[in-house]
Amino acid sequence: MRRRIARIGLPILIGCLTAGAGATAAISAAGSHKPQPSPGAGLTSQQRAAIVAQAPARNVRYLHDFAVQHRDPHTLPVIEIPSFAPPPLTLTQALSQATLVVHAKVRTVIFQGNPGGGLPLATATVDVLQTAKGRPARTVTVLQLGGPVAEGSGGALAQLDTDRYCSPATTCSFSFIPHQPRPAGTARSSAPE
Repeated sequence: MRRRIARIGLPILIGCLTAGAGATAAISAAGSHKPQPSPGAGLTSQQRAAIVAQAPARNVRYLHDFAVQHRDPHTLPVIEIPSFAPPPLTLTQALSQATLVVHAKVRTVIFQGNPGGGLPLATATVDVLQTAKGRPARTVTVLQLGGPVAEGSGGALAQLDTDRYCSPATTCSFSFIPHQPRPAGTARSSAPE
C-alpha cells in the first residue's frame, strides 16, 4: 500500500486539513457526497501546536520499539516524501554528477531516530557486485534519509521519492552524489532501482 502526501505525519497534516475544512465543506455541500470530518476539527491552535511539538519524540519512540521488536519495514505502508532538490533531468546528467555507480547487495540496514524532527537515518552496508563508475571498496556504507515513523495509530515507512529504501538481501543500483563532507568510506545514495 503506497500513500503519497506532501508532508510527514499527522501533526502537519492536521493543520493543513483544518485550514482547508471550510472549502471542503462548501464543495461537499454542493455535491451528493457526505462531508468528511477534518482530523483537526475541534482542536485549538495550542492543541495542534502541542501535537506538532510531540511528533519528533513520538517518532524516536516508535523507531526504537520497531527495532527492538525486529519488525520488517516492508510490512508498513509507504509515505513518499518529495525530495528537497530536483533530481537530474536525464540519466546522462545523473551519471556525470555521480562519483560512484554500483550494483550491490544490501547486507544490513540500521535505522537511527532523528530527535530534531526530521526523517530517520538509514545506514546500509552493501556488498558491491558490479561497478559502472568509480573505484569502490568491496563493501560500501550508504547513508539514506528515511525509515519507520509514527503515523496515525501505527506507523509507516517514510522515504524520499528519489531515494527508495532497499532492504537486506535485495540488490539495488546506487549512484553516489556527494552533497557535503562525510566520514571516510560513506556516501549518500540516489534512487536505487
